[in-house]
Amino acid sequence: AMAVAFLVASGLSFLLARRFLRPLARMEKVAAALAVGDYRARTGIAQGDEVGSLAQSLDALAVRLADAAEESERLAQMRQDFLASVSHELRTPLTVLRGSLEVLEAGLLTDGEERRRYLAQMEANIGQLDRLVGDLFDLTRLQNADFPIEKAPVNVADALSDALRSARPLAAQREITLAFGELPLILMAADFGRLRQMFLIVLDNAVKFSPAQGVVEITVTAKKERWRIAIRDHGTGIAPKILPHLFQRFQRQKGEGNESGTGLGLAIAKAIADRHGIALTAANAEGGGAIFTFRGTNSPGMH
Repeated sequence: AMAVAFLVASGLSFLLARRFLRPLARMEKVAAALAVGDYRARTGIAQGDEVGSLAQSLDALAVRLADAAEESERLAQMRQDFLASVSHELRTPLTVLRGSLEVLEAGLLTDGEERRRYLAQMEANIGQLDRLVGDLFDLTRLQNADFPIEKAPVNVADALSDALRSARPLAAQREITLAFGELPLILMAADFGRLRQMFLIVLDNAVKFSPAQGVVEITVTAKKERWRIAIRDHGTGIAPKILPHLFQRFQRQKGEGNESGTGLGLAIAKAIADRHGIALTAANAEGGGAIFTFRGTNSPGMH
């Protein structure tokens, strides 16, 4: 009887160790690895009992921690890239301003015309810094979900029409035609000023990248609850390497009259669109040029 009891106890001990103790020891090692930041550790345990369920939960936690660590690294890299970009954008006008001030302070400019040219250059660089700071402030506020946007019933077509009027002087300088037809009534709850700003950014961009004496085409369609506005230029189009990142900060592509931009305009336009539930996309159009498309929801019952 004692021999049989010993054999039974040995067998139960083996089964207990295999079924419970070894998995628990494995989970303890994985938990210790996760505690020191090794999120690649996994238990690899597949059992149809409470121990197996606990092991699966621990593996799921490891996956979430790995994803969170990867996202944290991505955000840290984005912050680093953003600060580097801001530093670069600030450095150029500041360097020019410092050089101009040193020349003026040293009294090296005796010719009145040359002195005026230096002052005009300094004023232009101050304007560039002012635009950069303003755009950064706008973008930061728009991308902050806690920053409120005051919305009221507006006609989107009116905001577009106002932006077209503002874009005409720049277009006239390069003899570019802004071609559009009848603008239908498109009602939605929105911030009129922000919508105007959004359209004007894209219109200015289209004018800058259009060849002289070219045409920028604006088409507006509204069907039941959906509306679409497309702005197309006939320039060189968007470089394939830039297209996937076009609405990110400080993305630039050289074009006519684009040298003075801050590289934040399209990011601001996208942020405004997102805050209004408008889908803003960009693509290269068939036959050349770029096309920016706005898609939104019409609210015909709004007064």
